[in-house]
Amino acid sequence: MENNNTEPMLSRYLHSKGCRLGLPISGNFELTPRCNFNCKMCYVHLSEEEQRRRGKELSADEWLAAAEKARDAGMVFLLLTGGEPLVRQDFRYLLAELKKMGLIVSVNSNGSLINDDWIEFFKSEPPIRFNITLYGAGNEAYERLCGRPVFDKVVNNIRALKEIGIGVKLNVSLTRYNAEDMAKIYEIAEELGTPIQLATYMFPPTRRDEKLIGQNDRFSAKEAAEYGVEWDKLRFTDEQFLKRAEAMRDGLCLPAEDVCDGAPGEGILCRAGRSSFWINWQGAMTPCGMMTEPAFSVPELGFDEAWARTKSAASAIRLPSDCVSCKYKNACHACAAMCVTETGKFDKRPDYVCEMTRESVRLTLDEYEKRKKNED
Repeated sequence: MENNNTEPMLSRYLHSKGCRLGLPISGNFELTPRCNFNCKMCYVHLSEEEQRRRGKELSADEWLAAAEKARDAGMVFLLLTGGEPLVRQDFRYLLAELKKMGLIVSVNSNGSLINDDWIEFFKSEPPIRFNITLYGAGNEAYERLCGRPVFDKVVNNIRALKEIGIGVKLNVSLTRYNAEDMAKIYEIAEELGTPIQLATYMFPPTRRDEKLIGQNDRFSAKEAAEYGVEWDKLRFTDEQFLKRAEAMRDGLCLPAEDVCDGAPGEGILCRAGRSSFWINWQGAMTPCGMMTEPAFSVPELGFDEAWARTKSAASAIRLPSDCVSCKYKNACHACAAMCVTETGKFDKRPDYVCEMTRESVRLTLDEYEKRKKNED
C-alpha cells in the first residue's frame, strides 16, 4: 500500500512561512469533551458530572467569533475535534458557517454517529477530510477498548463518506486491547483505499487528571517499540524498510565535543505555538492539545491577544538539555508535550520516550541486518 500520509506541498509552505512570521496558519477547535465512546487511554473525554463541574462548552457564536478573528490573523486550516464533535447539536451550523469563511475544514471523529441523514448533509456541506480513528478490526476489539461494538457501522460509514467524495484518513491508537488486530487493520485500510497512521505511543492524560503524569493504560516502552517496528515491517516494502533503517543508522551520532552538560535545551521544534494552536472546549488556547500550560482564555483576552501570549510563552519553552547531545536525537520524536506529560516539566527528560526510541532503533537495525544477510 502506498504511503499517502505525505503532507501537501502547499501546507508545508504555508506552515513554514507561518513559523517565520508568527502566523496562526492552522487551528484546532476542541468543540467538546463529550463522547459516545469511553476509550481507556483517552486524554480528554470527561464524564458528564466532571464536565459540569469544570464548566460549559463555548457556544457556537463564541466559536465562530474566534474563527473569524483567527482567519483574519492568517488561519487557513481548521480541525474540528473533541471528544466526538458530532455529538454537538449545532455541529452542522458550525461547519456550514466556518466553510463560508473560506476555511479549509477537516473533522476528527470516531465515525460511529454518521447515518443516512448525516450523509445527506455532508453531500451539501462536505469537510475537506474526515480523520476517523479505527479502534480495531472487529466488534470484539471495539468492545474491549471503547465499550461499543460498532466496528461494522464505522466501516460502512467510511465507505459512505468516500462514495460521496469526502477524503478519509484512518488513525489507529494501538494498545494492548487491540494489538492483535494490527495486521488485519492494515488489510482493512488497503481494502478501503484509505491512508492510515498508527501510533503505539499514548500520551499520559494529564488534561483529564493532573495526577496522571507519566501514566496511561498503555504498552510498556519496550512493547510500544516492538509494535511500532512490526507496523513498519507491514507497511514498508523491503526496499523502503532498508532505506529507512540505513537513514536511521546514519543519523545516529556521538555528542559534539563542544556540547557541555547543563547547556540550555532547544526550543519547540514543531509547529505548536509557532504556526498552529489549540483551543479547548472552554476557550483556553494552548500551543498543543496535550498541554495544560501555557493557556490563555480566548473569550477573556480575544483571539489576537491569546495568540500573541501563546507565541511568546511557547518561544520561552526549552526542551531537556540531555536531548541536545543524545546519540538518538535524530531518531527520536520527543516533543514539548511528551516531556511535560511524562515528567511534569518541559525541560526534564522523558525516560519512557527515550527507552522506546532506543528499543525502536535496536529492533530496526537488527531487522536490517537479517534482511541484508538474506540478500547475500
